[in-house]
Amino acid sequence: MSGREASAGESRKWSAAYEREYPRRERFTRRLRDLLEEITERSSVDVALIEKRTKSVASFSEKIERKSGKYPDPLRDITDLSGIRIITYYLEDVARVGELIRGALTVDAFEAALNSAEVSVDRFGYASEHYIVRLGPDRSPLPEWTEFHDMRAEIQVRTVLQHAWSSVSHKVAYKREAEVPLRLRRRLSRLSALFELADEQFSQLRADTADLGSEYAHKVGEGDLGILLDGLSLEAYLRSPQVHGDLTAAAQAAGWEILGAEAEKIKDQDTRDLLSIAVDLGIGKVSQLDTALNPDDLARVLGELGAEHERNAMALRATIEDLSARFLVITLGRGGGVAERTYSQRARRAMEAVRSRLRTDGSESGT
Repeated sequence: MSGREASAGESRKWSAAYEREYPRRERFTRRLRDLLEEITERSSVDVALIEKRTKSVASFSEKIERKSGKYPDPLRDITDLSGIRIITYYLEDVARVGELIRGALTVDAFEAALNSAEVSVDRFGYASEHYIVRLGPDRSPLPEWTEFHDMRAEIQVRTVLQHAWSSVSHKVAYKREAEVPLRLRRRLSRLSALFELADEQFSQLRADTADLGSEYAHKVGEGDLGILLDGLSLEAYLRSPQVHGDLTAAAQAAGWEILGAEAEKIKDQDTRDLLSIAVDLGIGKVSQLDTALNPDDLARVLGELGAEHERNAMALRATIEDLSARFLVITLGRGGGVAERTYSQRARRAMEAVRSRLRTDGSESGT
């Protein structure tokens, strides 16, 4: 038997072994993905995507044939049979995710360093982080993990822009500087620099946004409300303990149940709607909004709106942001196109009924 035939026979043997192991390998990949989703969510690291991939039997066979002799035991020596890719929005979160990985799993530091070195020689693009991991001594004995005690995986962590660069440049088919025709190298270098600069600028914008939010919160806390109304200043105003307490007390006094932290996504959308309606109604500063949202008037108007909801079998549950927006629509006498797009016809009818009743009461009290 020739050496080539022996090598082919060996490859078939390992491929058959991997095919038998594949279901367990796929369970490991899926379980690892679920673990990483859980720890990133628990730590409040906002990731764009977590992808998983178990190397197919065909891909495994191709690799051991192409690199014949490199892996004495391919099932143990090939480290990317299970692959996870974590894509973050910001550069600084790449490091944060890395800390989470090191806290949850055992990282083979040598192989992680080797991958980084290999990637760094590529001048076109900037290296994402690679980790070769296995279960640590605290996790591998657990019943739900014990069958995976002998398995390793590769985890790649990169930003959205790093992922975009990798995806597009892969289509161009240039992976190393030497592969690129000289006349195209400068153009690719400029593109790579732009992607890297964009990543850095998005991180800086994030930091600047946090700083400006803190500045607004300080001003609101000091009673300086003469700041322009925007998303950050509105959030600072609504989160002020005094303002939030007054608005909540007024709404509850009117019989409304206020949705809290359990409705975070609803609150976020309602805050955006409140801002759009306020701007549409000509409110340009926080001080103007503060004047409009008089707690005594809010309690009275929301009491009327609550009665209207009860007459029409409508719920009396909402966020304080939503109720504030409805109050503005009712009391300022016009809603504009924003209110029409924001609220259902039934909700608009209820607000119009309250507005009409307030007008009538105002006319009668003035005669």
